[in-house]
Amino acid sequence: MEFFEESNIGFSTSAGKVPIVVGLSLFDLGNGSAMVRPGHKRGKRSCSSSIFKMQLGRVGAGWGATVSKWRGKEFSELGGLGCSTLREGDLIVSCLIAVNASGDFVFGKYPDKIRDGQFSIPKVNPFENTTIGVVATNAKLTKSECFPARQSAHDGYARALFPAHTSGDGDAVVGFSNGQVPAEMSQFDR
Repeated sequence: MEFFEESNIGFSTSAGKVPIVVGLSLFDLGNGSAMVRPGHKRGKRSCSSSIFKMQLGRVGAGWGATVSKWRGKEFSELGGLGCSTLREGDLIVSCLIAVNASGDFVFGKYPDKIRDGQFSIPKVNPFENTTIGVVATNAKLTKSECFPARQSAHDGYARALFPAHTSGDGDAVVGFSNGQVPAEMSQFDR
């Protein structure tokens, strides 16, 4: 919030700019030291550095993220921070996702057992698996039009992860638009 105030970024009001910051949490305390927590100084430093250089992988929200925990913690693998951007003319849509899921990375290639109907998902620890993300676009969208644009990111979760959206996953996506480029909602149907 301090970074945005100092940078004069926020919602214009009669009292000045009011930074609007959405909060999402990713549980990674089981990996590494549970004493390491993000805080005020790290948040401000992250905002300052992200303007100049984008890093992906095991950084930021993806630092302690893991996947493949649905079979047991001993099967877990590294998760992390990923990004994808699509351009169509002047329209830009980007997703930034921190993956800390109970499921495996499958990228649309599901296990054979699913097709055979011999697959069951064991109970996973609730509150320890969260895939969070943001969908950002320069499209001119209303608040209600941002909903289906960001909701489509959940379809991406289901294509990339299996199992996805289990009772032990707390998945969330937020979205925003800076309203610069006219766009049709059908352009987000991918």
